[in-house]
Amino acid sequence: MLLVAPIGVLGHVILHPPGHQLEHMNSPMWVPAHSLILISFLLILFGLAGLYARQSHRAGELGLVGFVLAVLSLTVSVTTMVFEVFVVPVLAANPSYQQLAMPEGPLLGGPLGALRFLGTTSFVVAFFLLGVATIRASVLPRSSGLSLIAVAALVLVLIVPVPGILIGVGLALTSVALLWPGWALFAGRAAGAPLAGALPNRFAADVAAAWNEGEDRRLQRPAPIIRSLPTRRSVIRPELATAAATVLLPLTGPDLCRLLVMERGLPPAKSEQRLGEHVIRALLP
Repeated sequence: MLLVAPIGVLGHVILHPPGHQLEHMNSPMWVPAHSLILISFLLILFGLAGLYARQSHRAGELGLVGFVLAVLSLTVSVTTMVFEVFVVPVLAANPSYQQLAMPEGPLLGGPLGALRFLGTTSFVVAFFLLGVATIRASVLPRSSGLSLIAVAALVLVLIVPVPGILIGVGLALTSVALLWPGWALFAGRAAGAPLAGALPNRFAADVAAAWNEGEDRRLQRPAPIIRSLPTRRSVIRPELATAAATVLLPLTGPDLCRLLVMERGLPPAKSEQRLGEHVIRALLP
């Protein structure tokens, strides 16, 4: 859902009238633009539930506080967008109630405006905490946590009065930043902990056993590679003759593959080439 939500945010930026005056509220683009961001907020709300569920076992209290704050702030955002979509056009179309729809009116300039400010401030704090918790949990790639912090920073800038064009740019950048954690969830790119830690107890033992079995096979894999080298130790640097398998061991692990291919974006073929070059430099004279 975090992958789809940015589409609605970008649509809102594109369709939104150039201001918040009466003529803009009566524009035929007002309702579609705010409907898109309303749907985006709902998608982000459900997407964050998946984000937290994925790493709740390692996110700790910091992640829990960030998640709860994010849910509360997004609930406020959904409420204010419902007002923008369903109430503002009705008020703006009736001269007797137009003042109620204005940003400086008794509603948006009063309790509803205060609620919106509180929700936005909570949003900033929530995404910052979630970003830090995501980095510390190391379940998703580090870039996911950094992108959540970037969302918090961008929304923080939008709290203060800025020109409309800057609001549009900020929202567009925010939508782009949301793609990273969305893609990490979609692609299942776990950065560290074995899968067993994220599963119910009845599955964890079987998955842990399968993981350990795979690790055992990986630990034994370098031995036949070393034995297959011509004249065995004669082609290996003398000081590494008895430790060649240990040198190869980390190069065959999933962590290095994840780092190069998933986090650094290196093509698999290029990754293999670089690992091969590293093995040659490490083992051969």
